[in-house]
Amino acid sequence: MIETNVCLCPGELLGLKFLDETIQLAVIRWIQPGMFGNQGRFGLDLLDGRFLPTTAIIPGLGPEPAIHFISSHQEDLLLLPQSRLKPGISILVEDREYRIARLREWGNDFCAYLLAP
Repeated sequence: MIETNVCLCPGELLGLKFLDETIQLAVIRWIQPGMFGNQGRFGLDLLDGRFLPTTAIIPGLGPEPAIHFISSHQEDLLLLPQSRLKPGISILVEDREYRIARLREWGNDFCAYLLAP
């Protein structure tokens, strides 16, 4: 159940907290407003894997809040607030150096970069 005072838009990152206190990240893909007030439908794309809230040190920008996402497909993603980073840039995440491989997704309030070791 989503609170009625929350405004959702396609392309936003959403944290889902389940009854067992686990949290899963998802991206809102579509929203269909309801005919009667606050009822509506929406589609989510769940991100499969584990994530770690962290800080990324980006040359020229300094420390940025980030989410290091380790998927079950052996891909490391870095979710950042919207920022344009060029492929090949080296960044520091959790005392480990990574290289930006490519932009994977540009959302309304985040961008996801594929990382290379």
